[in-house]
Amino acid sequence: MRISVQSTVFLPTPAPGAGAVEYLVSKLCEGLAARGHAVTCYCLEGSTVNVNRQSVQMIGSTAAREGVIGRHISEEPPDVLFDHSLHQLAQRRLPDLPALTMSHGIAPISPWAHNIVFTSRHHGRLHGFNKPIALWNGIDVAEVPPSDPPAGKTSLLWLGRFIPYKRPHVALQIAQEAGVDLVMAGPIADQEYYQREVRPLLGDGRVHLGEVDHAAVMRLFYNCDALLFTSDETEPAGIVLLESQAAGRPVLAFALGATPEFLWPQGNRLVATPSQMVGAIKDSFWESFDGAAARAWVEQNRSMGAMVEQAENLLLATKDGERW
Repeated sequence: MRISVQSTVFLPTPAPGAGAVEYLVSKLCEGLAARGHAVTCYCLEGSTVNVNRQSVQMIGSTAAREGVIGRHISEEPPDVLFDHSLHQLAQRRLPDLPALTMSHGIAPISPWAHNIVFTSRHHGRLHGFNKPIALWNGIDVAEVPPSDPPAGKTSLLWLGRFIPYKRPHVALQIAQEAGVDLVMAGPIADQEYYQREVRPLLGDGRVHLGEVDHAAVMRLFYNCDALLFTSDETEPAGIVLLESQAAGRPVLAFALGATPEFLWPQGNRLVATPSQMVGAIKDSFWESFDGAAARAWVEQNRSMGAMVEQAENLLLATKDGERW
């Protein structure tokens, strides 16, 4: 197939240090190309994705940049468009072009978008779809070497943006009540929330390291007993959940949002209340975790290879005229 992949125009594809969507788009492009397809990625200048690229400059509005990309695609229409853009303007320009649209967040989806898929079934339900199709986010398992559990004092890990719906303050409260250390890493996305709810709970073994790179994240996994995941019901996906399991570390999380869709059904612990989290920690629930089995589940079900294969099947169906 000749596949045009339209990435975002916010960050390069992939983006250094941040940009989960751009990272996924890069991996999808390269994975589809490795399966023999002719892939062109339409992306922001500075992108390094290892396929044929058409870039747009970082000038004008988001819609203006997407409009430029739409014109480029219309000049040489592909067999199918894989659209990760915000406004789906190429589809508005080319309404008869077979297109697979992937939503990554909470932004409204344009009425002219075709064949919409989501990062999880829960994500689709958040958008009001009764029977959403999920193209589950995956990880490159080879980039997460496994390791044996650490010895010594119990230490938990929390990773993510410091933003209200991810509820890092709840993680701090749980660690404090359970009497265990908690290492946190990630950028502060809401400074007011951080200063009001998070900062007062730091200290006494509860630390925030700031934003760290991939190698540092891997070291944090290897030095923890489990990942604490406290997002609420609006969480649309869970890449960090997959990384933790691939590293051989179990997850303690609330049974909310898309979280259950990203967890091996054995060994991890899903709970309903903070007190149940505290109880699981005091019971050292991680001691019975089979890290090798969890990693194998991620490889088979939520790896980048699995995501690429599913994307290929969806693109083939779209090209052949299937609509949903």
